[in-house]
Amino acid sequence: MRSLLISLILNSYAFQSLASAEGIKVPVITFALVGDVFLGSAADLSLSLELNAVLQKSQFKFGNLEGPICDTESAKRECRGNQATCYFNKMPSSVSEIFKNWGIDAFSLANNHVFDYGQKCFEETKVHLSKVKIQYSGEKGTVAKFKYQGLNIVFIAFHSSPWANDIYDFKSSFELIRLSKNKNDIVIVSIHAGAEGAKAKVLPPDEEFDFGERRGNINLFAKKAIEAGADIVFGHGPHVLRKIEIYKKKIIAYSLGNFATTPGFNLMDEQKYGLILLVKINYGGNLVGAQIIPTVQNLKTKFVELDSSQFAIQSIRKLSQKKLVGHDGKIL
Repeated sequence: MRSLLISLILNSYAFQSLASAEGIKVPVITFALVGDVFLGSAADLSLSLELNAVLQKSQFKFGNLEGPICDTESAKRECRGNQATCYFNKMPSSVSEIFKNWGIDAFSLANNHVFDYGQKCFEETKVHLSKVKIQYSGEKGTVAKFKYQGLNIVFIAFHSSPWANDIYDFKSSFELIRLSKNKNDIVIVSIHAGAEGAKAKVLPPDEEFDFGERRGNINLFAKKAIEAGADIVFGHGPHVLRKIEIYKKKIIAYSLGNFATTPGFNLMDEQKYGLILLVKINYGGNLVGAQIIPTVQNLKTKFVELDSSQFAIQSIRKLSQKKLVGHDGKIL
């Protein structure tokens, strides 16, 4: 079963063009999108060879870096709530080479943990990523830019905080997306927001709250982002999987869950499961197809592996519109 799953995945996403109805090859770009990434102080979590092979089938790989990369001694930020629910994330500079080897092209730094050890560690994070040529977006007005076969591609990360590209600042956020689309060919939007844990897997229609904080209306913001010009929207932050939908012929994945996170995170039950979302779009930014590649964090081996139980596929099939996701994880 496991070898068959791997073979199907690699074969189905091995091609960089698809045949149109007229038989003409239409060039496409594959994006590999993942959720939260945090390797911890030991930095001893790895990707299995099979999973790494899946990542390498894409032209671009984006995710969320859930904490600073920092060797400098720095004080933790103040806990604003219950001490028992305050978590502080920090990674050594050695992780930057690990992320480079994974082929990560850009990280979202727009989240609630990048300032866990203050401004100094946040600035050091950007230095370490730049050294290995990994771009980032997060601070207000920042975008990551790429060129591919004559195309200009932009990645923009948003969060529910005023220091970042802020999902509560509709005017600035959607203007940034509109301007980016007007000047470029493809725009990918990342959103870090929403309530957390098993209670949060069903996307609410309205604003979310957790830990005494406003966590945004992801449902509304994602759709408005598409209307402003985004070609793909993907979310993270709830640490569980949420539904996927097609809106105005564009894909929205509301939460990709935990991709590679240490036991400092709650990885009990469904929170150890994640996915790689492979999205194919053509050079005009139009969705061609997508596929869920189910993953699981094996706490014994300390590897992120392909999940033969296909939990992510089964879960998202239940949460999403009927028949949108196939039994093989393919979308459309």
